[in-house]
Amino acid sequence: MKNILFRTIKLWVGLLLISVVPFILIISISFIDDLKTTIIVTCAGILSIIFGLLLLKRYKSSIQLKENEDIKKNNAKLKKNGFVKKIHYNNLIISSRNESVETTPYFYSKQMEMIDGLAGIEGKKDVKKYEYTILIYKEKRKLYQSTEIKKAPTTLSFLLAKEETIILYIDPNDDNNYFFDLDFLDS
Repeated sequence: MKNILFRTIKLWVGLLLISVVPFILIISISFIDDLKTTIIVTCAGILSIIFGLLLLKRYKSSIQLKENEDIKKNNAKLKKNGFVKKIHYNNLIISSRNESVETTPYFYSKQMEMIDGLAGIEGKKDVKKYEYTILIYKEKRKLYQSTEIKKAPTTLSFLLAKEETIILYIDPNDDNNYFFDLDFLDS
């Protein structure tokens, strides 16, 4: 409970530092006549934005760590108490999907993008391509899917053929709680 409260406080402080503090500092600059004070206030505003962004980044990573811990605890529980099903690699379906994500460079603002669009100029876009592979095991009435694996389907096929069998752990009380043991992919 204390951990959740700490993460919530960190989120609100980060949001405050990013949004409210710089706004107040920008308004106060217009009322300051001294150049030295203006520079100090401006630097304080920039530092508060940077510090706020770092807090939010840590907040996001702490949530991700918490989720990973929960998954690891669940997987350890399934390894200990779950039903073990050994599956030959020929009984697995390898499915993949490709995803292309267009992003604009950091320095390329929305205003610049809109002006370029009005002028008929194709804006700068960075395209990142991702390939995800999953394993699928079908039983008579149930379909089991692995988490996304960051390997090409052909590479995964060779690794599965080398391993020959893969283990699927299933919760005896809830067949929707399961996981494929993919530790052999890391070695």
